Amino acid sequence: MECDLCKIRSSVGYCAECHILLCEECTIRCDGCGKTVCPEHVSRTSTLRSLCAACTAEREAALQLQARSTRRRRAEAEAAGSASADQTPNTKEPMPPPFARPRPWQVSLFYTGLGAVFTEMLFFFPGLQRFPLPGGGFLRTPFVVMCVPLLGIAWALAGIARRKRDANQLWCFLSLGVAVVCMALAFLALRFPR
Repeated sequence: MECDLCKIRSSVGYCAECHILLCEECTIRCDGCGKTVCPEHVSRTSTLRSLCAACTAEREAALQLQARSTRRRRAEAEAAGSASADQTPNTKEPMPPPFARPRPWQVSLFYTGLGAVFTEMLFFFPGLQRFPLPGGGFLRTPFVVMCVPLLGIAWALAGIARRKRDANQLWCFLSLGVAVVCMALAFLALRFPR
């Protein structure tokens, strides 16, 4: 017997809904229960699953039940939220911003400390004073090391300039002094290489 849909191939089964004969190409298997259905009686879900009429009805009932329970939970939460809001005033403090900008004295201390570490490395490891370049030349690293405390000096001066808004001028002056010492030591390492 031939397929009732394409009328070309031999039938291998029938539709579980309308009982017409189907060939292997025209048959669609239900992803829920495995029944054979014709293209007319198949339902496609949003995830592209093929379902027969019985599985589609089951799925819709489950979705409706889930929607009802979600609505009920939301209504209970709103009722509980409004009842507690009526009983106690809102005493929560506003959330701080997720990332607070660092103050100039903090940045100047960071760069100054980094410059101090780099300067000490120049004195304890004299081999770091000259860095070989691919062309055969050398890069004098004290020049690069001087840039780090220079950034600390710039941030310390920025912190001193905004003295009305920032009460941590002492840290800015401390950072400025240490950065100047680091610059002088890097200059000495440049002037008197080992």
